Amino acid sequence: MQKLKQYVDLIKQFKVKKQEVTALLGDDTTKLHRFFDGLAARRWKADEDAIVRELYGEQLDTRHGPYRALKAELKKKLRNLLFLMDFHQPDVLNDVQEAHYDSLRTCAAVKILSGRGKSDAGIDMCQHLLENALKFDLTEAVMTAAKHLQTHYRIKQPNVKKYNYYRNLYLQHLDYYRVESLSENFYTDIIGNYINNRSTKKWVQATVKDYVEQLLPHKGQVKTGQFLWFFGMLELMFHMVVNDYTSTLAICEDYIDQLEKKPYLHKSALVVFYHQKTVCHLMLRQHEEGFKAALKATTWVIHGSHNWFKDRTIFLQLCLHARRNKTAMKVCIEVLKHEDFKNQIESVQQELKIYEAYIQWLVKVGKIKANDVEQEQIGSFRINRLLNEVPVCALDKRGLNIPVLLLQILSVTGEKDDEGFYLRLEALNQYRTRHFKDDDNARTNLLIKLLNTAYELGFDKAKIKKRTATTY
Repeated sequence: MQKLKQYVDLIKQFKVKKQEVTALLGDDTTKLHRFFDGLAARRWKADEDAIVRELYGEQLDTRHGPYRALKAELKKKLRNLLFLMDFHQPDVLNDVQEAHYDSLRTCAAVKILSGRGKSDAGIDMCQHLLENALKFDLTEAVMTAAKHLQTHYRIKQPNVKKYNYYRNLYLQHLDYYRVESLSENFYTDIIGNYINNRSTKKWVQATVKDYVEQLLPHKGQVKTGQFLWFFGMLELMFHMVVNDYTSTLAICEDYIDQLEKKPYLHKSALVVFYHQKTVCHLMLRQHEEGFKAALKATTWVIHGSHNWFKDRTIFLQLCLHARRNKTAMKVCIEVLKHEDFKNQIESVQQELKIYEAYIQWLVKVGKIKANDVEQEQIGSFRINRLLNEVPVCALDKRGLNIPVLLLQILSVTGEKDDEGFYLRLEALNQYRTRHFKDDDNARTNLLIKLLNTAYELGFDKAKIKKRTATTY
């Protein structure tokens, strides 16, 4: 059912005309069209049996044969409907996405025309495809057009000058394609280490260095947006994996400058670099610069997309670090209440659940003043409920599990439960001994030392400030 809903959501988003939907699904009275309309209106939440009963008017369940056939038929029709979408919609797609999707459709048309012997029409379409593909650095589309054009001017309408031009263009972009693919493959290999585990991984740096050195000869030679995106991220990660935020920031700014000089706006790549730039400013305590970078990224992300959830998470972090706690609460509520939240990968959902718990705790201790509506939306702080909601984070021993353990300690602060605090602190100290290395988890180690000092000095703020100013 989730797959069908996503097809329907996309068709709604691209505003496919009603007459085109009707042409494929029949008029409003058909079961197929009624099924589509119900999904589009989100009339059914979770009970799929309710859909069967509404469509067939009987006490039937999802095992009903005609219903299963109806689902299969609707999926088939929706796939065909995707090809009728209008890609020229600035409010839905950015320039690069629009050009990319249009080029894919044009490539298919070129192949059909060529295969059916309609060479004149095919060459005319190739010229259009090539012009657009060169403008937007669409390497595969350039290769498709150049390949057809070189064949045409070698065999069907011989012209040595044009043949050599398109042949060289094809070979050049064939090399670009290889380099772009390699850089994307290397980036995917590295980023996969961080999907469910956010701990510092110094060992990754050696692999990143090897990948960067393999691609370095192409730096300055291949200037496509795709290569700048993925090779830039590899260069950035070489420093980011060891928490060198000053060097990472400089790299972000360099690649942002290169991308912004392009004749088109590569929003997807720029969003990623601005996200990393925001993180660097956050870690360097440059909060105002961080908010400026975050604002840039926010204006370009598609609402409800994966990058939107990432954007909101980074902005939430920045707000908490800058002590804009009220804003952080509002962002957290917005994200957790979003209809696509449950479609995100588990680690994304669970990280946001951790932030929700911290905000709930801040409300509980009076650091955030929430009105009745906000209090109901954000919910009450319950540590045991959080522990049940973040099983993936519990496996990330030196990453996202740390904030959860710290929350367990915070849960007993203000409760005048010194014994409870001591027991949790001792458990945290033992956890640190088993799982941490001083050089990999410097910030976490300092925080744990601070907690030990606070307990030792009886939570006397003046004494704690004096001791930590000289010791740490």
